[in-house]
Amino acid sequence: MEAELNKLSDEKADLEKVIHEFGVRHNTELGELILRILRFKKDKSIGTPKEAEAENDYNDYSREYEISKNEEIAELTKEQQIEIKKLYRKASKLCHPDVVSEEQKNLADKLFAELNAAYERNDLVKAKAILENLEYGDFFISRSDVISEKQLMKAEIEKLHLRIKELKEECQTIKKSEIYKTISSIDNWNDYFNSIKEKLVELITEFENGEQ
Repeated sequence: MEAELNKLSDEKADLEKVIHEFGVRHNTELGELILRILRFKKDKSIGTPKEAEAENDYNDYSREYEISKNEEIAELTKEQQIEIKKLYRKASKLCHPDVVSEEQKNLADKLFAELNAAYERNDLVKAKAILENLEYGDFFISRSDVISEKQLMKAEIEKLHLRIKELKEECQTIKKSEIYKTISSIDNWNDYFNSIKEKLVELITEFENGEQ
């Protein structure tokens, strides 16, 4: 059961990583342009029924953009991408909160969050350091080891079954989301962002020329 749980957890992490990378790339490539367009719309809407809506759209996006605009994801070679995935898989099996004993859950939560953050940022150095600490620090006892000592208590088994079901549903929800469907439909991210950027620049030119 732990093997299935780890597999589903890894799948969810991969799905979230792709969405996160797309979001960071989207902000980097298009954020400033989108903000300029929203500013044009806000200014143009002054004194109209759409003024409050346009101002809210601008303010909301501006806040989100300010928070995320400095976030960076390291560029990795294909070999490094394979390496960080292997590091993540190995480390997550050692510190996943769902597979450690209850007494160690808080520490596992903290380390697992650090591991996920490193994976999302493509931080190979951090991922290596976390794995080394886990391997040589001997932090955790697997929940299955504890359970086996208690003759695999029914309640603990039921918890694992429930968590597996939850992870399956969470993965399906991500796959059915509009953002993931959009990402999955894109063959080449460079071509996609270049195309969107051209359209946004054209729109800005229209605003500047008073055509919008």
